[in-house]
Amino acid sequence: MPNIQKQAREVILALSVKHNFDWDAIYNAILNKRDMEDLDQINIDPYIDCITIIDEDYPDELKRIYKPPFVIFKNVKKGEEIK
Repeated sequence: MPNIQKQAREVILALSVKHNFDWDAIYNAILNKRDMEDLDQINIDPYIDCITIIDEDYPDELKRIYKPPFVIFKNVKKGEEIK
């Protein structure tokens, strides 16, 4: 994954957490380039595995719905290794 895509993915995930997964708030933050401060302070559990809307493996079907989720979480048990 190119570095810029990795950074964008981290921003999407952090904004999602910061805005409690409120689609409109996340969208407006990205669109208006706001709420970007302190994103590195958001603590995200390293055992959480997810797919963001910019990832290659994000389902095409979801991209076509109204307000597709920015983040999809995979079912990973605490302590299980993420592959």
